Amino acid sequence: MWIDHPTGVTDVVLRMSSGGGLPYYIGPTYTRPPQFTLYGDGRVIYLVVGDQPPLLRQARLSEDQVGALLEYALGEAGLAMARAQYDEPGIYDVGTTRFVINAGGFNKSVAVYALGFYREDGPDQEARHAFEALAEKLDGFGEDVAAGNVVDLGEFTPSAYGVTLDRRFGPEVTGRAPWPWADLQPADFGPVKEMGSADRIVDTEHGAAVLALGIWDALIVTGPDDVIYQIKIRPLLPDELPN
Repeated sequence: MWIDHPTGVTDVVLRMSSGGGLPYYIGPTYTRPPQFTLYGDGRVIYLVVGDQPPLLRQARLSEDQVGALLEYALGEAGLAMARAQYDEPGIYDVGTTRFVINAGGFNKSVAVYALGFYREDGPDQEARHAFEALAEKLDGFGEDVAAGNVVDLGEFTPSAYGVTLDRRFGPEVTGRAPWPWADLQPADFGPVKEMGSADRIVDTEHGAAVLALGIWDALIVTGPDDVIYQIKIRPLLPDELPN
């Protein structure tokens, strides 16, 4: 089965990610990447939740498997006819699930707030049930790999990480971990104003230095400039790398 889609190794054909909700005062160290990404060459990078940090793995779909998944996502799951945004009035402080699809003549993003939370009189219940089934299918992709239904490519090791230095917290917060890098200074991230943040892409070695600290909630450090920072880190997927 063939459904038209991009075929490049960094072309995102189908993706599911989630985020938002009630904000943390300071927040976790590790920012999760998308739970599921299908690329144009059939490679899937998916998230295995449970360990700290969550593990990224990869697998390969045949073209028939790609076609069947895209047919389901566009048809039964409803992405072909979906609008860009689905809200759930009366439900507050939960996350948004976002589906991205580029196949079958559709190139769109669909954001579903409070997926899995229902009110009896809420809108779009049929569509929301279809989106929830798609989310469960993509979240359960690892089970297909474990069952041998999909070619397992093993663990995915990011070649780069996005790192944020953050000062958006009050003066009562103090450093509790060492600055993780000998060859990077806060100035290498650009100016970080009080109550602000700055970002930088780092390589695997520099990312590993943060992860090796093993602090998964509120990694607060004292910088070599004697300023208190929070460090947040997220693995970058192939389509997110700089050219």
